[in-house]
Amino acid sequence: MSGNSGGSTGSGGSIVSGSGGNSTGSGGNVVSSTGGNAGTGGSTGTGGNTGNGGSIISGTGGSGTGGTTSTGGRATGGSGTGGRVGTGGTATGGTSTGGRVGTGGTSTGGRVGTGGSGTGGTSTGGRAGTGGSGTGGSSAVAGRCPASLTCPNNITCGCYVLAGLGANKMALLTAGASQYMLASAMMETERMDTNYALGDNKTGDSFNAGTCKQNWGMARICHPAWSGQAASAYSTMTAMNSSRTLDVQVYNECRSYYGDRWWGGHRNGSTGLNNSNTTDINNFKAAMDWTNTMLNGHTTDDVRFWVTIPAIILD
Repeated sequence: MSGNSGGSTGSGGSIVSGSGGNSTGSGGNVVSSTGGNAGTGGSTGTGGNTGNGGSIISGTGGSGTGGTTSTGGRATGGSGTGGRVGTGGTATGGTSTGGRVGTGGTSTGGRVGTGGSGTGGTSTGGRAGTGGSGTGGSSAVAGRCPASLTCPNNITCGCYVLAGLGANKMALLTAGASQYMLASAMMETERMDTNYALGDNKTGDSFNAGTCKQNWGMARICHPAWSGQAASAYSTMTAMNSSRTLDVQVYNECRSYYGDRWWGGHRNGSTGLNNSNTTDINNFKAAMDWTNTMLNGHTTDDVRFWVTIPAIILD
């Protein structure tokens, strides 16, 4: 019967491959950004107190929904929902929720302008401008594929941008994954997640789990907590599908335990562990090494690299 790459007993997972894809964008477009735009300075105006949408000259405690504050003016206790604060102007106790903020202004959830600060120097969820700071303001970007690629061992390879992939990369890194583990995961599933058939439709020592489709035959030996368990207890490792931390731990333990034989076992189970110096396994390792190299500068964006590795035929 035919199976995905990593096929015989104790095999690793399938290798996701393809002819590449179209890039959904060129350049580093921001995928997600919470909050408004950053302003360096605000709108200037000269006018007096008005109601909604108006401008404030020098009102004390006056408020204007969407209004502007004049240059150098002060609005004590005034608030402007979505309004702009002028250059040099202050709003004592005032806030601009999601709006544009000028120099010296404050913004809750918006971007902070040059030298600006939001609530004591932070912009919650937003990006911080020069002199400012941002709490939780990092976000994945689309990224861009290299202009040209040199494929490993004359194997077909490619690159495309996959929206949302950067978030999964960052989630793995947060759980403690190395860049090389990102390369392993990228070769196994398109989105570097565990959204595939349970066990990759395998049982026993060939059962796969985790983002890298690690196999039970290797995991029950390298992971101390599972030491001594039988091949029939393969469902134990399904815990890796819902815990990135455990996934990373088992990956690191197996890499350390098996050393240079790890690629053979991951690719072709017990057969690969016993004979890892084959053309197929060497190509598999070269493809993973290449993917790791290509990830330099692409560990948090939506760029995906792929290499065509033929599936192993199971007897």
